[in-house]
Amino acid sequence: MEKYGTVPPRFTKDWWAYFWDYYKWHTIATGFVVVLVAVTAVQCATKTVYDMTMTYAGDAAFADETVTAISDELSGIINDSDGNGEKNIFFQQLTFGAQNTDPQYEMAMQTKLMLELSAGESFLFIFSKSQLDTYLNQESCEDLFVPLSEWVEDESCLDGAAIGKSGGVAYAVSLGESSCLKNLGLNMENQYVVIRKMRNSEEKDEKFSIQFESSKIAGNYLLSR
Repeated sequence: MEKYGTVPPRFTKDWWAYFWDYYKWHTIATGFVVVLVAVTAVQCATKTVYDMTMTYAGDAAFADETVTAISDELSGIINDSDGNGEKNIFFQQLTFGAQNTDPQYEMAMQTKLMLELSAGESFLFIFSKSQLDTYLNQESCEDLFVPLSEWVEDESCLDGAAIGKSGGVAYAVSLGESSCLKNLGLNMENQYVVIRKMRNSEEKDEKFSIQFESSKIAGNYLLSR
């Protein structure tokens, strides 16, 4: 029985022409799928897995080399959350403030920050004073941040430093005296560090527990004078 006419002997010149005429789109579609699968596999194999995520939210803008320098320094002291022998930090910048006049941009950054606080993987946050005040004035503050008394190891780092409080409880401290950040030429007087509390869904997950501990380690390192 003939199908699509008389089929030439396989792999002859006529057969290739016949094959291309009748199976051209099948071949192209199959090739596209193969390439897509290969690209996805390569991306998954080479994707950086982060052992800790930290987020800056405020009116400062850090240069790429500064972000890299901070990430590299902190990666040397945190824990390897996935056990792959590498320690990587994702430093996320959400920069907005008085210098930005685009209300849509401002709203987008605020929305991204709220999403990061409510559903993101950042435990370590650095806030500008204005952004910090916004959250310290919320009733939910005690459910969001860890009090300084529960994670700061060296209380002498708090001596003379500006402290962010809510309901009489200290949650944030200025990074103005941070030797690490001073050595990078940064003026962090009006920038404050906080640690986000673990969510109920994270408490039984070993990965998040390790990242939470790493964030406290990094926070203490940033506070060292």
